[in-house]
Amino acid sequence: MLPWFVMVEAVEETAPGQLKEAPLPSRCAVLRGLVVFVMFCAVAPSVLGLLGRWGWVLDLCNHFRFQCAVVLVATTVGLLLLRSWRMAAVSLGGLALNLVFVLPLYLGKPGPVDTSQPTMTVMQYNVNTGNKDRNGVIAEIEAHAPDLLFVQEVNQGWMNDLNSGLSDYEVVTASPRSDNFGIACYKRKANEDRPTLSVVSSRSYDITQGVAQVPAIEVTLTLDDQAINVLSIHPLPPVSQAYARARNATLEGAGRWSANQTVPHVVMGDFNATPWSTAFRDLQSVGGLVNSQAGFGQAPTWPAKFNTLGMIPIDHLLHSEELVTIDRVIGEANGSDHKPVIVEIGWKK
Repeated sequence: MLPWFVMVEAVEETAPGQLKEAPLPSRCAVLRGLVVFVMFCAVAPSVLGLLGRWGWVLDLCNHFRFQCAVVLVATTVGLLLLRSWRMAAVSLGGLALNLVFVLPLYLGKPGPVDTSQPTMTVMQYNVNTGNKDRNGVIAEIEAHAPDLLFVQEVNQGWMNDLNSGLSDYEVVTASPRSDNFGIACYKRKANEDRPTLSVVSSRSYDITQGVAQVPAIEVTLTLDDQAINVLSIHPLPPVSQAYARARNATLEGAGRWSANQTVPHVVMGDFNATPWSTAFRDLQSVGGLVNSQAGFGQAPTWPAKFNTLGMIPIDHLLHSEELVTIDRVIGEANGSDHKPVIVEIGWKK
């Protein structure tokens, strides 16, 4: 059976008492129907995502706003060429809705930097527990030479290889696990070419007080004489209602942590959430945090085996307003399902 929107446009009006016969739809009508179908497949999740606060499945729709925007650009153009004005207006409305969420990542500009203050390069890397290309991961880290490094999904085998391979780094805190939620922090050893990065204190703990039962790492640092605190998290993925609740609890805990800080600070990690997710937006709002993506685009990180159009950004670095993102780079996966995020941070002028 043909879709209703094809049949409606294909059937001609007949006089009263005359037998109605539906002629075969023209190629143009069939094409119009297909374009409208694709358009509704993109508009529906775009609208349903607005209700994400009231259901974890609905919130999943938010993760694909970039992809929906790309599809709706194509359907809007197609419907205009096919002179389907009303459907083109619906497509354009869906596109505008998604651009409200996506464009800020492209239009935002980093603030002015205080060049008299030191800068710090931080790297976030989910290496994937089962990844066999450990030499590639180590080479990637050394190529970017971060001052501070956080790695997720590390077990004891990963720790052994990282400890022996990263000769210029020392472990700050580590909680290796046999599942996918081990986490570790490394600091670059003293280097006369870089500002002095000193660890005042560090700990690994569950910021959800037992809800998620996965570790986060909190590090108190000084960069030369500047104090800065960093929290790295790796919440559960929202693949069920229980896991979504645990993911949200971790992001809520990070928001509270940020709101309670009295010095410049950073929240980073594999959030298992895009910037358009309800829980992510709550974290940013409650914590008063700036997304380092602003001005650098979507910069997707997962799943690394897909091309850019098929990926979503779930690895992040957010910072307090006293700081500014100087540069932001997405590295190579090297066998992981995530690409690393490397951010240079400075003090706002």
